[in-house]
Amino acid sequence: MENIQNSRVWIFKKLITCFDKFYIENLNIWDYKWIYLDEFVTVEDPIYKQKYNAQVLSIVQGDTTIYFLAVEFSNTNWGIYLKDDYETKLIKFA
Repeated sequence: MENIQNSRVWIFKKLITCFDKFYIENLNIWDYKWIYLDEFVTVEDPIYKQKYNAQVLSIVQGDTTIYFLAVEFSNTNWGIYLKDDYETKLIKFA
């Protein structure tokens, strides 16, 4: 397995709720089982500056594997962190 912590920075991308669709490489993160990896990254809440030790997550769909961090800041409110090379799109749940 590649060392996914090296070479790029984990960047806060969006504060979402569990009702928001959030796509990484055309995969809505809520539609797939999250795989918890044995790697952790320290990230900071962008507003309150609290530090979190976040476990790296992945989703596998066919030949696609995506990596991300999802930190639950409060009930149903999640901070999503991605490597700086990921393209993302947030679609509000209708």
